[in-house]
Amino acid sequence: MTQGSSPRSSPRFSPRSGEARLPGSYRSPLALPRVGPVPPKEQIHVSVILRRSSTRLTQHLERLYAAERPDSHPLSREQFARRYGARPADIALIRRFARTNGLFVAKVRKDQRIVELTGTADAMSAAFGVRLSLYRSPRMIIRSHEGWIHVPPQLLPAVTAVLGFDTRPAARAHFRALPKAQAFAGFGGTGGTFTPSEIGRIYGFPTMGGGAGQTIAILEFGGGYQLKRILNYLSSEAVGPLPEIIQVSVGGGANDPTGNPNSADGEVQLDIEVAASIATQAKFVVYFAPNTNHGYLAALKEAVHDRVHRPNIISISWGAAESSWAGQDIRAISDTLADGVALGITCFVAAGDSGSSDGVRGGGVHVDFPASCPHAIACGGTRVRTRHGSITRETVWNDQYGASGGGVSKKFPVPPFQSAIVPRVAPPARYHGRGVPDIAGNADPLTGYRISVDGRRMVVAGTSAVAPLYAALFALVQQHLGATVAPLNASLYESKVASTFRDVVRGNNGAYAATPGWDACSGIGSPDGNTLLNALRLLTSGSTAQPVGAGSGLLQRESP
Repeated sequence: MTQGSSPRSSPRFSPRSGEARLPGSYRSPLALPRVGPVPPKEQIHVSVILRRSSTRLTQHLERLYAAERPDSHPLSREQFARRYGARPADIALIRRFARTNGLFVAKVRKDQRIVELTGTADAMSAAFGVRLSLYRSPRMIIRSHEGWIHVPPQLLPAVTAVLGFDTRPAARAHFRALPKAQAFAGFGGTGGTFTPSEIGRIYGFPTMGGGAGQTIAILEFGGGYQLKRILNYLSSEAVGPLPEIIQVSVGGGANDPTGNPNSADGEVQLDIEVAASIATQAKFVVYFAPNTNHGYLAALKEAVHDRVHRPNIISISWGAAESSWAGQDIRAISDTLADGVALGITCFVAAGDSGSSDGVRGGGVHVDFPASCPHAIACGGTRVRTRHGSITRETVWNDQYGASGGGVSKKFPVPPFQSAIVPRVAPPARYHGRGVPDIAGNADPLTGYRISVDGRRMVVAGTSAVAPLYAALFALVQQHLGATVAPLNASLYESKVASTFRDVVRGNNGAYAATPGWDACSGIGSPDGNTLLNALRLLTSGSTAQPVGAGSGLLQRESP
């Protein structure tokens, strides 16, 4: 197998004397056949991510996660852009850098702290001191750089990430479908499977209002849906007035259904149908972006800073093991999730479907990112058994179809809101880190969700179903409260709120077993929606304002 040589072996693409390595930008050579260099005149598009204009948001976050509730309301997107967008001086530096290196400034987003640059492969390689190569994977040709990205020293304080050189798939969809024979057995009320609305009733979700006035963003990185088929399914489930469903293309992504229900179509339609069957009067905005680190960040930033649709809840069912992301990827995505908290947005993220290994070859314990980010709510999986509409038994999901993700982060230390529940030494992990998941819900395909994918009835589940399930629940909760629940991260661990969750004490996800209280496979448990609503009502009524907070990655460990 041919590998690319070290970037320093080619003087043409070596960094200029005195240029600095961008922290977290290192990439090892891909373990794939190297096709050759990128054609020198190929046009390449990158995003330069800049620091915030103020560090005060970091201090706000530290007080928040130390349970010092600041007396402030969530910021509007316009307020956030003015206070914490990119510094004009930093934008000017990037413009000057682009002119000097023969690059073109395609777009500037001050609120998102992004300057988009385009240029030839030769110009980009010289400007950032990288060697770009093409690799052949079983499904596509991938572009990547090896080693570090370099920038002039004067840019180093301003630049937090440069994304766009690497086109490898960044994340995988966390859904699992039952084989056809077993799935068909689940229809007609047999086989222990459920419609999404039935799961909502089993978990005691509030039944009035339908989440009117709430907007749920759903992020997708492949596949698509036909609106007519989604609405036909919702009509067949008698969800009442049909919700508004809008698609947004980001960075060249598109709603592109394949017609194969076992493709990413299954993920997209699972997400929409689970959430829309429960939050029947909410608005849904589905953001489609390419499945790269660049596309992932672009979709998240677009949802968080969207001044047109203004989502206040985000559901993400795509992720990958922390070890597969570069340090700058983790930093940029975490910063954007923190922006969301400041804006009153709650983000639910699937914790993964491959147990405590998170599917990483070679064994060991790993957690999924961005579920492991302290600014996200990590959603694990259970298996539910019911009788006459009531839960008789709930265990951690772990069978031939997959297992709940969970464990201890290697990238983020324990946030203050988890300090009392995550053990200092969490066997088999020998480090003290952010615990995953926070919460859990039905995810086993054997007790899965009866939905329609590409016009075909299927039973689909996975922690992919749990993120939109909770997004729908909190659309109902926020409608009833008349306010955002953000930052939910800290509130979940308030004793009166945590006690409303159904403690899951049976099962394991491989390395970690369910125990009384929080554990690294089911979190604090599964929801009792109405009881949770009442607890949050009492919690928020004790304060004259909604607590908010955000930060810029201060909870992240140093990346190489």
